Amino acid sequence: MQKQHEIMIHFLDGSQRVCISTGNNAAWNCKCERELPLIGYSDEIGLKRESSKIECPNCKRVYRVVAPGLKKVPTHVQQLKE
Repeated sequence: MQKQHEIMIHFLDGSQRVCISTGNNAAWNCKCERELPLIGYSDEIGLKRESSKIECPNCKRVYRVVAPGLKKVPTHVQQLKE
């Protein structure tokens, strides 16, 4: 059975918020307060693959789910400068 874990999302302005991860995925609400959550799978800490970036369809902010390795358990979500 998969377990859900609370992890943090780090925004560019320095603020943080709790979000949720399960397996190698995470779900969170965008800083713009879009009603539907964004969902993404984890990528390695040192890499920023285009395929693992998630863009909010409302405000165009870009995020990625960070983990110790590709498709590993996420440690946090990070907003990117894009």
